Amino acid sequence: MRHGVPEPTHRLLRLIAERQSTILAVIVLVVMLGLFEIGPLFGFRFETLVRAIPMPWLFDSLGARWVMLFFVSIWCLFAIALFLKGLEQTETASWQPAEAEILRAQPGFRLLSRARGMPQNHRIAEIVYAFRVTTAGDDRTFTGGRIRIDEIIPEDEVDALLARYPVGRRVTVFFDPANPARNVLEREADGGRSIKGLFWLAIVFAVIAIPVMTFATHGAAIGTMIPLGGWGWTSLITGVLAIGFLWGHVRQRRWLAGLQGWPTVPGTIVTSFVEAFDSGQRRRWSDGRIREIVVQFTPVVEYRYEVAGQTLLSRTIQADQTLAGSEAFARDYVDHYAPGTEVMVAYDPANPARAALEPTKGFGATFLRAGCGFALVSLAIGLAVWL
Repeated sequence: MRHGVPEPTHRLLRLIAERQSTILAVIVLVVMLGLFEIGPLFGFRFETLVRAIPMPWLFDSLGARWVMLFFVSIWCLFAIALFLKGLEQTETASWQPAEAEILRAQPGFRLLSRARGMPQNHRIAEIVYAFRVTTAGDDRTFTGGRIRIDEIIPEDEVDALLARYPVGRRVTVFFDPANPARNVLEREADGGRSIKGLFWLAIVFAVIAIPVMTFATHGAAIGTMIPLGGWGWTSLITGVLAIGFLWGHVRQRRWLAGLQGWPTVPGTIVTSFVEAFDSGQRRRWSDGRIREIVVQFTPVVEYRYEVAGQTLLSRTIQADQTLAGSEAFARDYVDHYAPGTEVMVAYDPANPARAALEPTKGFGATFLRAGCGFALVSLAIGLAVWL
């Protein structure tokens, strides 16, 4: 027994903490196989279960039930991930403290790559510490860089962490007695941020799912109550899209005007490379089989600059956006911004960490063209229907 936790339970918690992603994937695989592959072999039909779900009259249709199950399943995946993270938090409660020294504390970046989609340059606090552990007469030094149990710490906390843990400071870290290489600087929870996120995720899903479920059940009736007809609805929808795009164009112009007033300072390119990623697109042949995964490329250009005596790093080429395209497109940027190249960096005077090499480039009239196009379509259809 360790700190009131039986040894088998302690080992189980450690296993869960080390294999969270695998456990979550296995849970999803087992549920999907059980519902749609193994169940029918024994006469179980998932659709029968779906039809038996009690629903209020407003959502009393098979389509509404499927919509509800989709949103609930997504929410449950997040809840399971949060539960596994909570088990890891429980497991770290038994870790032992040790005095450590901060060896490095500086801002940096981590390229966060999702299964599909463009990777993001996430600003992080690179904090490295060292501590000594004596076990069975063996005195060893371990280093670590994990700040909290959170896998990804919000960018707005980076500066506070760097100020809290300067180089040379003596701090207390926590390590697993069975494996001191597993250690963490702060073992407290994230202040309830994950629980709040799960709550707001449920609210967002409800706001989206309730109207969709209503239309899935009473869409035909709702359509007859509003005498627009098929082309009338098309005109209305394209008109709403036109308003949305034109409003986006107005906001973009205001935002772009703010960028033009940014001051500039000299900077130096630290590193640049091309990162390939799965764009999420799939190309299929006539037989329906996936024959090609569309790969895109993003230029990663990191540069250093100084504002009011403070050295800062950024990876933003064009303000507030990430660039992606063909390999040649990304390679052009990397070649242009080779390591060691002297550049001029524009930065936000209210937040110097927000910077760009090309702050006002790359923003064409896409919103304006789309808005005008949808407006013309809406007007043409409306005139054809009502005149």
